[in-house]
Amino acid sequence: MSGLHVTREFDVPLSSEASARQDVVDAFFADLVDGRVDRCLEICTPDVDMELPFQAPGLTRRCRGVGELRELLEWAVDFFDPFRIARGQVWELVPDGLAVQYRSDCVARATRRTYQNTYLGLFWISEGRIARWLEYCDPLATLVAVGGDKGSAKG
Repeated sequence: MSGLHVTREFDVPLSSEASARQDVVDAFFADLVDGRVDRCLEICTPDVDMELPFQAPGLTRRCRGVGELRELLEWAVDFFDPFRIARGQVWELVPDGLAVQYRSDCVARATRRTYQNTYLGLFWISEGRIARWLEYCDPLATLVAVGGDKGSAKG
Protein backbone atom coordinates (compact mmCIF):
# COMPACT_ATOMS: atom_id res chain seq x y z
CA MET A 1 0.00 0.00 0.00
CA SER A 2 1.29 3.44 -0.90
CA GLY A 3 2.23 5.90 1.83
CA LEU A 4 0.75 8.74 -0.23
CA HIS A 5 -2.42 10.19 1.24
CA VAL A 6 -4.30 12.73 -0.84
CA THR A 7 -6.80 15.09 0.72
CA ARG A 8 -9.01 16.46 -2.03
CA GLU A 9 -11.77 17.94 0.12
CA PHE A 10 -10.10 21.37 0.22
CA ASP A 11 -8.93 21.54 -3.39
CA VAL A 12 -9.98 24.63 -5.29
CA PRO A 13 -11.33 24.07 -8.80
CA LEU A 14 -8.53 23.68 -11.32
CA SER A 15 -8.48 24.03 -15.07
CA SER A 16 -8.13 20.79 -17.03
CA GLU A 17 -4.48 21.70 -17.72
CA ALA A 18 -3.77 22.27 -14.03
CA SER A 19 -5.58 19.06 -13.13
CA ALA A 20 -3.27 17.18 -15.50
CA ARG A 21 -0.27 18.85 -13.82
CA GLN A 22 -1.66 17.80 -10.43
CA ASP A 23 -1.79 14.21 -11.66
CA VAL A 24 1.93 14.46 -12.55
CA VAL A 25 2.85 15.67 -9.06
CA ASP A 26 0.62 13.05 -7.40
CA ALA A 27 2.26 10.30 -9.48
CA PHE A 28 5.71 11.59 -8.51
CA PHE A 29 4.83 11.54 -4.79
CA ALA A 30 3.21 8.09 -5.02
CA ASP A 31 6.34 6.67 -6.64
CA LEU A 32 8.56 8.43 -4.12
CA VAL A 33 6.81 7.06 -1.04
CA ASP A 34 6.92 3.60 -2.61
CA GLY A 35 10.69 3.96 -3.11
CA ARG A 36 10.49 3.90 -6.92
CA VAL A 37 13.15 6.54 -7.56
CA ASP A 38 13.62 5.50 -11.21
CA ARG A 39 9.95 6.14 -11.89
CA CYS A 40 10.16 9.50 -10.12
CA LEU A 41 12.98 10.49 -12.44
CA GLU A 42 11.01 9.41 -15.51
CA ILE A 43 8.38 11.96 -14.43
CA CYS A 44 11.05 14.70 -14.52
CA THR A 45 12.75 16.40 -17.44
CA PRO A 46 16.43 15.40 -17.85
CA ASP A 47 17.47 18.92 -16.82
CA VAL A 48 15.06 19.19 -13.87
CA ASP A 49 15.97 21.93 -11.41
CA MET A 50 14.99 21.23 -7.79
CA GLU A 51 15.77 23.80 -5.10
CA LEU A 52 15.24 23.98 -1.33
CA PRO A 53 15.99 27.66 -0.59
CA PHE A 54 15.68 27.34 3.20
CA GLN A 55 17.25 23.89 3.66
CA ALA A 56 19.05 23.06 6.90
CA PRO A 57 22.83 23.64 6.93
CA GLY A 58 24.81 20.71 5.59
CA LEU A 59 21.94 19.29 3.54
CA THR A 60 21.38 19.42 -0.21
CA ARG A 61 19.96 22.78 -1.29
CA ARG A 62 19.83 22.31 -5.05
CA CYS A 63 19.74 19.50 -7.60
CA ARG A 64 20.41 20.21 -11.25
CA GLY A 65 19.51 17.35 -13.53
CA VAL A 66 18.21 13.87 -12.84
CA GLY A 67 21.61 12.62 -11.65
CA GLU A 68 21.74 15.02 -8.72
CA LEU A 69 18.04 14.58 -8.01
CA ARG A 70 18.53 10.79 -7.95
CA GLU A 71 21.12 11.17 -5.18
CA LEU A 72 18.74 13.25 -3.06
CA LEU A 73 15.71 11.02 -3.60
CA GLU A 74 17.67 7.82 -2.91
CA TRP A 75 19.04 9.38 0.26
CA ALA A 76 15.52 10.35 1.38
CA VAL A 77 13.94 6.93 0.81
CA ASP A 78 16.93 5.21 2.46
CA PHE A 79 17.19 7.62 5.40
CA PHE A 80 13.51 7.59 6.39
CA ASP A 81 11.42 4.52 7.25
CA PRO A 82 8.56 4.86 6.94
CA PHE A 83 8.58 7.61 4.34
CA ARG A 84 5.11 9.10 3.95
CA ILE A 85 3.76 12.20 2.22
CA ALA A 86 0.25 13.63 2.40
CA ARG A 87 -0.73 16.07 -0.31
CA GLY A 88 -3.09 18.87 0.64
CA GLN A 89 -4.38 21.84 -1.26
CA VAL A 90 -3.30 22.73 -4.80
CA TRP A 91 -3.40 26.10 -6.57
CA GLU A 92 -2.86 26.75 -10.24
CA LEU A 93 0.09 28.90 -11.33
CA VAL A 94 -0.51 30.22 -14.83
CA PRO A 95 0.69 29.23 -17.37
CA ASP A 96 2.38 25.93 -16.44
CA GLY A 97 2.77 25.56 -12.69
CA LEU A 98 1.21 24.47 -9.44
CA ALA A 99 1.55 25.49 -5.81
CA VAL A 100 1.10 22.36 -3.67
CA GLN A 101 0.81 21.97 0.09
CA TYR A 102 2.05 18.67 1.48
CA ARG A 103 3.39 17.21 4.68
CA SER A 104 5.71 14.40 5.65
CA ASP A 105 5.35 11.86 8.43
CA CYS A 106 8.55 9.86 8.67
CA VAL A 107 11.06 8.32 11.04
CA ALA A 108 14.79 8.73 10.49
CA ARG A 109 16.42 5.29 10.47
CA ALA A 110 19.76 6.47 11.87
CA THR A 111 18.41 8.62 14.71
CA ARG A 112 14.95 6.99 15.20
CA ARG A 113 13.63 10.54 15.44
CA THR A 114 10.24 11.48 14.06
CA TYR A 115 10.31 13.79 11.08
CA GLN A 116 7.13 15.71 10.43
CA ASN A 117 7.26 18.74 8.22
CA THR A 118 4.89 20.92 6.25
CA TYR A 119 5.85 22.06 2.76
CA LEU A 120 4.87 24.42 0.04
CA GLY A 121 6.13 23.12 -3.29
CA LEU A 122 6.08 25.14 -6.48
CA PHE A 123 6.15 22.88 -9.51
CA TRP A 124 6.52 23.81 -13.17
CA ILE A 125 5.51 21.13 -15.65
CA SER A 126 6.76 20.90 -19.23
CA GLU A 127 5.25 18.39 -21.65
CA GLY A 128 3.83 16.34 -18.79
CA ARG A 129 7.05 16.22 -16.74
CA ILE A 130 8.41 18.13 -13.75
CA ALA A 131 10.91 20.71 -15.03
CA ARG A 132 11.36 22.87 -11.92
CA TRP A 133 10.53 22.31 -8.26
CA LEU A 134 10.99 24.77 -5.41
CA GLU A 135 10.35 23.32 -1.96
CA TYR A 136 9.85 25.44 1.16
CA CYS A 137 9.74 23.78 4.58
CA ASP A 138 10.89 24.14 8.20
CA PRO A 139 14.66 23.52 8.15
CA LEU A 140 14.82 23.03 11.93
CA ALA A 141 12.52 20.01 11.75
CA THR A 142 14.86 18.49 9.17
CA LEU A 143 17.97 19.29 11.20
CA VAL A 144 16.58 17.63 14.32
CA ALA A 145 15.52 14.50 12.44
CA VAL A 146 18.92 13.96 10.85
CA GLY A 147 20.78 14.48 14.11
CA GLY A 148 22.07 18.01 13.64
CA ASP A 149 25.82 18.19 13.14
CA LYS A 150 26.50 14.51 13.84
CA GLY A 151 27.51 13.81 10.26
CA SER A 152 24.47 11.79 9.27
CA ALA A 153 23.16 14.43 6.87
CA LYS A 154 23.42 14.32 3.08
CA GLY A 155 25.78 17.06 1.97
